[in-house]
Amino acid sequence: MTGLYPPDQINEQCERICHSSALTTANQRKLLRHLVMLHLTGAPDNAYSVKSLGHDVFGSDSSMGQVMTKQVRDALDLYSKSIGVNDPILFAVASRPVRLLITGNQYPLPQRIEHYLASARAAVDMRTFSSSEQAFAYVNRALADHPDHPRILAAKALLHTDRAADGGHPRTELQKAEVLLAQIRARGAEPWEACLADANVRASLHWDWSGARTRYERAIVLSGGMAKYLGGWYGVFLTSQGEAEKAVLQAQEGLQLAHGSAAYRVDLALWQLCAGQIEDAAHTVDLAIADYGKVHHQPHALRALILEHKGDPRGAIEALKKVPAGWHETSSLAGVRALFEGLAGNRAKAKRYLSALKKARSVAKRIPKLGMYVPSTQLGFAALGAGDRDQAVELISEGAVQERDPYTLILNMLPAFRHLHDHPGFRRLIEETMKLPLPAIHAPLTKD
Repeated sequence: MTGLYPPDQINEQCERICHSSALTTANQRKLLRHLVMLHLTGAPDNAYSVKSLGHDVFGSDSSMGQVMTKQVRDALDLYSKSIGVNDPILFAVASRPVRLLITGNQYPLPQRIEHYLASARAAVDMRTFSSSEQAFAYVNRALADHPDHPRILAAKALLHTDRAADGGHPRTELQKAEVLLAQIRARGAEPWEACLADANVRASLHWDWSGARTRYERAIVLSGGMAKYLGGWYGVFLTSQGEAEKAVLQAQEGLQLAHGSAAYRVDLALWQLCAGQIEDAAHTVDLAIADYGKVHHQPHALRALILEHKGDPRGAIEALKKVPAGWHETSSLAGVRALFEGLAGNRAKAKRYLSALKKARSVAKRIPKLGMYVPSTQLGFAALGAGDRDQAVELISEGAVQERDPYTLILNMLPAFRHLHDHPGFRRLIEETMKLPLPAIHAPLTKD
């Protein structure tokens, strides 16, 4: 990231960190100064390898370079968390090859505009269609004053990726995000929010798993870690790749930084459920319902998923009755109740729900301004509840392939969809088309 700051500012920040309590040994300070020199002189990639660092800095082998790089990386991570991302310049060490990254708030905004962006994030964390609309209203106010600012454009791109999961047409919303990201790149800018939105698009729209991982890692470095938690997207990605345990750890870390966040709490419960940590998930959900159950729908939805996992679909239906939002407010619940009704033995009711969802989807297609789009995935959930597994797989495949519904990214890990693991079409979708793992999930298939 050359060119963001003049060399004298970079050297000044380097010395400030070296004289702080962040770096505790002479060797750590020596390595950071060397990395700064490599950065400022435009050194080639091989100069950043742990072998080169071990030899050039310490007159030793690669093991010394590896040890010291880890120490400096950890120290800079703690430093960035202690002073926050608003510091004029932050350093981070990225690997493969080892390289110094210069980050910080290089795209400042007036405080009033920052408040708009913060209000937008607070609104979208409710994860309903109406809260998404409210978030766009805040960001559009900010754009009215600063129409070309890269951070505001990036914030809007992020909102489009969020709305892909919260009631918009998924592919259309993801493509809108892509257009905004192209505008940001054309300006030569790279705010971390743009990296995060780009990672979301690569994962959900293109199934570019390696590219998404690279962009998530970049966003995490540039944001001082914040990108790991925002919107739950990185957790979705990790879980889709079979790394739910890692998603649990990063969600627990996020909760330590934001104890009052309902979204962080429900994300933790979801990753715990996908990781098979059922009792931990149930405990997290109990706390979330006690704190946010009257205003946030997702804790109740997660309790329903946990009860179904335990073989109690009737209990799951009762849990969904306590959701403080109508089905028209969140596409993530549109077909789930029909699924649970069918699993509880009431297929006729599941068929009625399926019929109602098809009608609602038809209206939304003809007159989009009337409200939320119902993805094919949700119709598939309802079809599964109605007992038509072939139709369920066909609709879920349409939601994944044609619509690019972000929720399809974790169907391989959600316990409720173990009921389709033996269906050849579902296995082909997950393992061959999407190229995701499909682990065995040990839980009851039904409960009489």
